[in-house]
Amino acid sequence: YGDFAVWQREWQESDEANAHRKYWMARLSGALPVIDFPLDRTPVSRRIEGALETLVFPASLVQEFKSFCKAESVTPFMLTLACFAILLSEYANQDDLVIGSPVANRRPETEALIGPFAAPVALRLDLSGNPTLREILQAARQVTIDGLSHAEYPFELLAKDLKVRSRNGRNPLFQFYFLYQSAFLQNRELPGLTIAPLPTFSIGTPFELQLAVIERDDSVYANLEYSPDLFNPSTIRQILNYYESLLRVIIADPNRRIGDLDKPAGRRAVPRPLPAMPVRAAFASPRDEYETLLVEIWREVFGEPKVGIYDDFFALGGNSLRAAEFVSRLERESGITIDLSTLIVRPTIAKLSEYIQLQETDSLIIPLRATGTTPPLFCIHPGGGHLFHYLDLVRELPRNQVIYGLRPPDVDSLRHVRSVKQLAAMYIDEIQKIQSHGPYQLCGMSFGGLVAWEMASQLIGRGSTVSLLALFDTSNPASRPHRPPSIYALSWINFFARQYNKYALKLTRGSVGEVISSLIFSSRIAARTFVWRSVRRVCKLLHLPIPRGMHTMLDTFVALNHSYKPPLFTGQLVLFRAEDRSASVDSDPTLGWGEMAQGGVTIHSVPGDHITMMRPPNVLHLARHLNDYLAKTSKVGT
Repeated sequence: YGDFAVWQREWQESDEANAHRKYWMARLSGALPVIDFPLDRTPVSRRIEGALETLVFPASLVQEFKSFCKAESVTPFMLTLACFAILLSEYANQDDLVIGSPVANRRPETEALIGPFAAPVALRLDLSGNPTLREILQAARQVTIDGLSHAEYPFELLAKDLKVRSRNGRNPLFQFYFLYQSAFLQNRELPGLTIAPLPTFSIGTPFELQLAVIERDDSVYANLEYSPDLFNPSTIRQILNYYESLLRVIIADPNRRIGDLDKPAGRRAVPRPLPAMPVRAAFASPRDEYETLLVEIWREVFGEPKVGIYDDFFALGGNSLRAAEFVSRLERESGITIDLSTLIVRPTIAKLSEYIQLQETDSLIIPLRATGTTPPLFCIHPGGGHLFHYLDLVRELPRNQVIYGLRPPDVDSLRHVRSVKQLAAMYIDEIQKIQSHGPYQLCGMSFGGLVAWEMASQLIGRGSTVSLLALFDTSNPASRPHRPPSIYALSWINFFARQYNKYALKLTRGSVGEVISSLIFSSRIAARTFVWRSVRRVCKLLHLPIPRGMHTMLDTFVALNHSYKPPLFTGQLVLFRAEDRSASVDSDPTLGWGEMAQGGVTIHSVPGDHITMMRPPNVLHLARHLNDYLAKTSKVGT
């Protein structure tokens, strides 16, 4: 598979790959349509949790279905895709549709390899002009043939080129997903043994609807997977029944025009809610100089010609990188500094402008979810200083769970912080403004886990109760010097092996400039770290603040991390450990906390690495186990 990956990277520079790219860019050019499919409800946030309804086609329809495909020279995939496109068009009253579908992307030479070859393709169909059902079927046939012949171009590269952004929380590229397959798991009878596949069930879907038409033995099933946050089960059953009726009409009367079809019964669109605001048009122009400034910066960050003051940062496609770019531009162009976490609770220009003008309190508490019925969970920021890594976790925890985040003080205030112990005491003062007495629930990711540990120890020392201390992939910095020399040797061997493989591969590909740039960058980081630590030691001896020009938040937290020696904790530790950790720490499953928590350490292994463990779908695993502890502590608290 490694050879295949190298070949694919080289192929991406070829004329063949460029031809594939040109096809997709032309096919998906312009503003992609957002299909306004009517929903039963429009939640503020949506879980990945899914549900499934199944419809079994009658045997007589299956026979007609197969005969019709042969007569029209189309595959079952093409017919069922055309039927799905008609259904979407009828429900949404739109004729420009994009439907996603998976492609195996296997070649004869890769058939024996294990690896992620499958990828989605975006099939765009035009149903305008009141075409006949046969014309739609032939259009689906051609779109399928063209799409499959260009499916070799990696989808992740195409997504970067297209730069598709969500609109009103809907991603136009893959709102709806479709697949047709013959079941690869069949019932089998062996002497003394019967083998039967498990029934199909939903593990969750990121799409608004996902239709899978599956052929098994002599039966054909239509499995419609959906989000219960968006649809009721009765609605999904109506959609499946309408799909079957459309399939019957296509087979019986392919010359009927789409405009003559019976419309779906009892369906009307539910308007998507806008943020609370005075009654006005969806697009609202800036009202003062602050909003004008923010609008201009958002236009540059998102590349959008029109941005309204009530547009939501995340609905526009905002993420932590765009947030960092926005905050940096705002400070550079106006001298106004805000914390990245401010965007979580003030995601519109109107709210941001109000915040800037009122210059609200300097509280370090960010209400990630301020309403609920349970004792609050306090989340401590990681080394980067912002709380974006917690957003997916917050979405997956129950809606009655109160959650607060702790952001760091500004850079100037941070210059006077000398230890994790001092920082933890500062944060305890903050959380006690929200919750005056225990039991307290604390969690922290990476460096935030160290601060959470110290806060828990100090709270217990003050006579309070800590009912939950959860660390997300945080290792004990004081445990490193006590590891055997063999473990250190193994970690260094693994490190140099990884670096050698990385740079050797780049050199064999002729990327000499890239290697030189990477080495220069690494050298600068190493030099900066050395200078930073040296200056910090001198300033500490002389009782002087660290010079402003040398100070960054991450540098401070790295230094505090290395100098921290955690005290014993009398309670129980819940440790969520990333599965993809480096070999240097694999020898100790407790990450150095085993002898530090007198109440024991409970370990949960979470799929992903240090960062991706906090993102879907891995965060679902973390949230499920964390909620078990939150539920227990809630019962204790009541």
